[in-house]
Amino acid sequence: MKDAEKQLSEQRERDIKQFEETSRVNKKTLEQLTEQLTKKESEITELKMAMLQLSERETARMRQLEREAQNFRDMMHSASNNSHLLR
Repeated sequence: MKDAEKQLSEQRERDIKQFEETSRVNKKTLEQLTEQLTKKESEITELKMAMLQLSERETARMRQLEREAQNFRDMMHSASNNSHLLR
């Protein structure tokens, strides 16, 4: 009976140690994953900001091109009207 109790006690101690080690490993893994997630979230935020800046620059460039195109159309229209006067 004493041997059985001793074996159970030893098994219980091994189980406790294994549980503690597994908990420690899981905690470390969770910390690493949390750190990686935080880094990825930061990278995503940086990429979103870069895309927003590019979009704003592209929008400004498109507006500039539209103004240039309108100026060209106005110039062509004016030249067309002036050519009628020269006849």
